[in-house]
Amino acid sequence: MQITELFLDPLVIVILLGLTVYLIVFLNARKAKATALRADHDLAYACIIEPLAKASSAFRAKFRDLPHFEDQTGLHLVRFGLFNIGHAAVEANHYRRPIQLTFTGGAHIVSAVFGEALKTSTDAPTPEVTGDDDNIVTLAPFHINGGGSVIFNLVVRGNPSRHTVDGNIDDIDEIRLFG
Repeated sequence: MQITELFLDPLVIVILLGLTVYLIVFLNARKAKATALRADHDLAYACIIEPLAKASSAFRAKFRDLPHFEDQTGLHLVRFGLFNIGHAAVEANHYRRPIQLTFTGGAHIVSAVFGEALKTSTDAPTPEVTGDDDNIVTLAPFHINGGGSVIFNLVVRGNPSRHTVDGNIDDIDEIRLFG
């Protein structure tokens, strides 16, 4: 029996069709279960940090209008992203208080601007730099679609790896690290 005859055998065709249907149903059920387990509203954050002197050109390109710094000593580029990992939109009225990113250990913020929005349309706020040492970024409440993200670009002098994020939304007491 040749290989072409084997694949034209009605029993083999029925088995292959049954296997294909099973895989499609199994994969769709798995995806639906994962979506059902997600909360309506949930925020997570991530910080990507690169020393300015060592940052790749692709990473620098994300920082539109990056000023030229004569002294790059201790400067870091920081991409701070907020991710709505829930399936419903987070609206401005869902926030119990503004989100604050605080750098500790002597780091201070040189600049903070809106970077980009992905899978969402938003009027993201202009980050407000506060604190005695210019070490806090405050974000007024804003809209993020379910599955969307909003990214802010910061330039920080000092070590930005030590930071905290404070803020919460209805039903969620903290904004946790993404991942």
